[in-house]
Amino acid sequence: MSWFGEMNELKCLHLDWNQLEAVDVTVPMPFLQELSVSHNQLRTLNLTRWSFLPWLRNIHGSHNRLSSAPAGWNSMLRLQTMELSFNHIGSFNMDDLYLTQVRSLNLAANELTNVSTSMLHLRVPLEVLRMSYNRLTVLDVTRWGMPNLWELDVSHNRLTELGDVYTRFAHLTRDLFNLCQNNWSCQWFRRIHPADLKRLHYGKLLTNASCPDQKYIVTEQTWMCCSDSNQ
Repeated sequence: MSWFGEMNELKCLHLDWNQLEAVDVTVPMPFLQELSVSHNQLRTLNLTRWSFLPWLRNIHGSHNRLSSAPAGWNSMLRLQTMELSFNHIGSFNMDDLYLTQVRSLNLAANELTNVSTSMLHLRVPLEVLRMSYNRLTVLDVTRWGMPNLWELDVSHNRLTELGDVYTRFAHLTRDLFNLCQNNWSCQWFRRIHPADLKRLHYGKLLTNASCPDQKYIVTEQTWMCCSDSNQ
């Protein structure tokens, strides 16, 4: 991409809807704030091979063939948004968010089976976290300190419980908290206070008419689909 050599004041670089299989820039881009490479054929995105990106704030890499998050993303000190939906990412280490400024992380529609956290208390400024349409069976949120989180979507996975999610994130928006289409345990619901369930609109799990035989009754007129088959 030598043609960018005379464009060192570029702030936005959009390369969407091409057939790109690799993206390497060897010239410094000291003012670049947004990089978008969505809808291409990228299998990897290695930001460590880019010369100089001190102001990069937004990465858009959805609809590619990525099997992992871009290498070197967590060294981008001003990065705020990382959009990686519709790829083939199988695992993500939440510890990599530590000491970053990432506010929005979209990993929806990937192949996630493992989202790990080894830190005892991971405190990050994340506000939006989307992990819907993956293959998660376990997600440990009990180590997450995210005081600014207002949107959480883990719908369409294979989860059976989600720890203290109903009380851990004080700023969750009821209409942007989505737990639907999982295999929730009735026993897990019994550990959550009905007032907390109601406050967050039941995580969009108010499905009275469509419940199977097993369900958790919150009130006389409200119940939630669940299963005890794995207990």
